[in-house]
Amino acid sequence: MVRWNYTSRVVVRRFEVRELSGIVAMTSASTLWDTIWFREGAGHEIDPALMVALAHAGGYLAGAFDGDTLVGAALGFWGSPDHGALHSHITGVLPTYAGRGIGTMIKNHQRDWVLARAGSAITWTYDPLVSRNAHVNLNRLGARPERYLLDVYGDLADDLNRGDPSDRLLVRWRLAGAPEPPSARAAVPLLIDKNGLPVTGPQLDGDDAPAVLTVGVPDDITALRRQDPATAGLWRFAVREALVPLLDRSWTITGFDRTHGYRVEAPPS
Repeated sequence: MVRWNYTSRVVVRRFEVRELSGIVAMTSASTLWDTIWFREGAGHEIDPALMVALAHAGGYLAGAFDGDTLVGAALGFWGSPDHGALHSHITGVLPTYAGRGIGTMIKNHQRDWVLARAGSAITWTYDPLVSRNAHVNLNRLGARPERYLLDVYGDLADDLNRGDPSDRLLVRWRLAGAPEPPSARAAVPLLIDKNGLPVTGPQLDGDDAPAVLTVGVPDDITALRRQDPATAGLWRFAVREALVPLLDRSWTITGFDRTHGYRVEAPPS
């Protein structure tokens, strides 16, 4: 039996998150990500030897366990010293363990790990079309998107992302306190889901311009990509065209709703 080395842990119910070390543990974590992202080509999603080097350099490498079984893993590294932020590059949980709060457990373990090292924030990227990730990131954790990154990773080889531009939202989780809550102002739909298709709502200009908009996303983009990749592609470009101009004009994403999508608010006048 492999003996896992660790120095800190978070335990919820029967699941446990703990730090990893050594090439055996890193290879297991990298193989886990290959499984999650259905990677079938040569090599790993992340090179295990690189993971060992990152751990030695002070990076974050941790796994979530069900007993002795590795069911999730995460990797992060520090940004520039003046930012005090860990960048969480990859986090994944086996699909058979989805919906059990394991991803949130890993993020909370990251939070404690960063705070213990005098850090102040965690950043990461995620696909803005994945509604379950938007819900966890914005609602459960309180992270807030800062930038929309266009095709940031280029063409990805895994089955979940192949053939789709790798647009991502860069979010920052400030660990010192809760984010500003969304305003109470009514929102106007900018992009809605109508019979599974993205439809742009009416846009008001001038004095009638709304201060709060919503940008919808599909309920399950992963299933849609498999069943109807053409429609999934329409959603990619519709959400991009809705969010990028707003964020470029200093609008902020202040929340997410599974029915209406992202809540986007104008800067104070």
